[in-house]
Amino acid sequence: MYKCSVIIAVILLLLALLGVIPVAVAVPVGLVSASIGLLAGYMLQRRMSRVPHMNGPEAMRGRVAYAVSEIGHRSGTIKFGNELWTATTRATVLRAGTKVRILSVTGLKARVEAYDSDGDS
Repeated sequence: MYKCSVIIAVILLLLALLGVIPVAVAVPVGLVSASIGLLAGYMLQRRMSRVPHMNGPEAMRGRVAYAVSEIGHRSGTIKFGNELWTATTRATVLRAGTKVRILSVTGLKARVEAYDSDGDS
């Protein structure tokens, strides 16, 4: 985006040097165009750098998955996205097909609880 405005400013200045448009018009318009483009690029870059990038276990916390097999205190299997994960629960045994919320992930094992759409477990 900002590159386009700099290119426009350069073209305006070249046209002014060739005598196609008056220098009194080309210089201010070119400088304003370049300034707006650079400011917009800077603001966009600042905004994008503030977006937290989460992947791995921290991206799974609080998300919903489905029990593929029965999940008990020892272990079971959940499906999160297209991946199968080993899971455990502190609560009663969760049957296969149950919707679960991922509480935490340690290594390759997730700790889950039954999903309650009200937000209460």
